Amino acid sequence: MPPSRTLRALAGYEHPTQLAVCPECAGYALDIAAQGNRYGFRCQTCRAHWDWRPGEGWPPVRSPGS
Repeated sequence: MPPSRTLRALAGYEHPTQLAVCPECAGYALDIAAQGNRYGFRCQTCRAHWDWRPGEGWPPVRSPGS
């Protein structure tokens, strides 16, 4: 019988999860690099690139095919 594991309390996981999505093609395959107080993103699908700073809104995402 495998050893039993203690489950961690979920109290630290109450924050909402955010998924980064390419604003151009709605793809999820992104390269992300921290650059000072911002993050640089590059989409592996359509090669779009953009910056984002915590606290700012995410760029509007185009509907695929539009």
